[in-house]
Amino acid sequence: MEEVIYREPIGRKLMLKYPDKIPIVLHYHGFKSTDKKTTQKIMIPADKTIAFVISEVRKRTNIDAKEAIYLFVND
Repeated sequence: MEEVIYREPIGRKLMLKYPDKIPIVLHYHGFKSTDKKTTQKIMIPADKTIAFVISEVRKRTNIDAKEAIYLFVND
């Protein structure tokens, strides 16, 4: 819960700066910190679909199509 309180002002600030984009924060679970970065931030255009978001996440994180992605969306 502490992470959400910390990230929310950053997300709001990015939304004010880039009103036509949606900030997405990716957290990697199950990886050692030396394997990959544990957090990554990307900006997605607001008019894109969830399929586009999933393809961008897979492309930017090198996640194979056989691996699962869980998306948690909050208002």
